[in-house]
Amino acid sequence: MGRIRGKVKAKRCKGIVERDNWTCQICKEKIEDPRDLTIDHIVPLSKGGAKTDDNLQAAHRWCNEIKDDNEIADIEKIRELKRKEPDGVYAMYSLGDILKNFIFL
Repeated sequence: MGRIRGKVKAKRCKGIVERDNWTCQICKEKIEDPRDLTIDHIVPLSKGGAKTDDNLQAAHRWCNEIKDDNEIADIEKIRELKRKEPDGVYAMYSLGDILKNFIFL
């Protein structure tokens, strides 16, 4: 699995990923490469989110970085950008460049 930051233990992470059927809960696409996997707090801890499994979801690393510490990202814009770019190109963008194209609710 991808790098697990924080205190989400591997066994707990595996359970969340299996519960979410290896599907990114932000863009709703399959997570094909385990290196692209992250665990996202639906409601960020910085916004009072709980440290419980029901506040955790599987996500692509890139989608999670775009969502950042917001509760909701503009999912349609993430999907549109992903459709336009071939695999592996996302790293060419700086986070600042990407954020200019998104509106967070």
